[in-house]
Amino acid sequence: MARIARRFKPAPVGPRRLPGAAGRRPVLLALLVAVLLLLPGCPEREKAGEQQVSPQVRVAVSLAGAQEDANRIMRQAMESRARQEKLSVTWLDAGGDAAVQERQLRELAGKVAAVVVQPVDPAGIKEALKRLAGENVKVVALEQLPADAPVDAFVSFDRDAAGRLAASLLQQAGEKGGGVLFLGPKGGACREVLAAARKALGGLRLLEEVILEKDEAGAAEAAVRQALEKYGARLGGVLAVGSRAAAGALAAVKEAGAQERVVTVGVGAGREAWEALVAGEHDGEVDTRPDLLGSYALEAALELARGGYWPHDARVPSGSYSVPARIVPVRLIRRENAYLLAGRWGEGGGAQGARQPEPAGRQGGEGRDEGHDEGRKEEEKPRTILRITTREGRVLEVEVPGEIERIESTTGGGAAGAGGARTDGG
Repeated sequence: MARIARRFKPAPVGPRRLPGAAGRRPVLLALLVAVLLLLPGCPEREKAGEQQVSPQVRVAVSLAGAQEDANRIMRQAMESRARQEKLSVTWLDAGGDAAVQERQLRELAGKVAAVVVQPVDPAGIKEALKRLAGENVKVVALEQLPADAPVDAFVSFDRDAAGRLAASLLQQAGEKGGGVLFLGPKGGACREVLAAARKALGGLRLLEEVILEKDEAGAAEAAVRQALEKYGARLGGVLAVGSRAAAGALAAVKEAGAQERVVTVGVGAGREAWEALVAGEHDGEVDTRPDLLGSYALEAALELARGGYWPHDARVPSGSYSVPARIVPVRLIRRENAYLLAGRWGEGGGAQGARQPEPAGRQGGEGRDEGHDEGRKEEEKPRTILRITTREGRVLEVEVPGEIERIESTTGGGAAGAGGARTDGG
């Protein structure tokens, strides 16, 4: 019986190893690893490849004047983008001197892969740009496009929209029977803005147009002071292009005590103009969005230096060249929406003062009626500011009355959703 029991001993409970499995397992694992390495898009393989072949891109930025309000904001935006890209940028300041800028650009040939240049004098740097092109250096022109020069990209604000938005406020001067004064520094951007404003004003009388040598507060203040003496009550509005020109124009109007009858509009939205808006001493500013200008210009330099595609939305003819361009939308800033610039210029109570403006107008607090009281109650209701950033880098701000409970996002096709559409007025 013991012999029979040994013959019919039950098999042990649990997993059984198939004959030869131990020998096949290393082979199967080796095949699996080989297949994974051959698959396209393997993250580890791509990451290792990027670390091996990604070169360090050298970029230089030449600004016409580094101390200008808009250029300081522009540089901050570029520095933020450079940190994201882990990029070292060479900063050059021409100090408003065209000869200095031309020499700085010549010295960059062969030392960098791309240059962002804000021309002091577009005509004065053409030879330097040709030398850079000969060294295969990509050039991004910022705000002014040198005529018939080898430029790879152009980034600027929407000059036509800036002129039209400024003209929309100057119409108030025409309603009072007054004419307007135009002033700003020489250069393509200023002349195009003024031309667009003239066209939009239609029958409104242009008393005088003053072109300054530079964007200087002193020269602008002197020009407006002379116009006030020359035209007297006939001067109903002033349009000043440039943050310093606007500050000088505002100083002359305030000195003459003409703030109530002269409509003042600036293009540039500098600190002094913003403070005057908050204080109720200025009618409006066209914000040219220097933050977006800086970000888009550096993006263009990086993508072109790397040989990649730069997402432009227009092409601008320039002599023998057709230059890819990115046109940045502008927006009109009045006292009612001056809070949009509080993050840029506000300090302490200034930002709060901009966010809670008094009723529109500069008449003071006398003579309030029920309509004004209802308007104040409407302003006291909760409001929400939505900041929307698209994949292309465009930033939209929307003020919504009340508190938001839910937000839904849908993506539609068709021409309306295609890239390259431009929105005026922010």
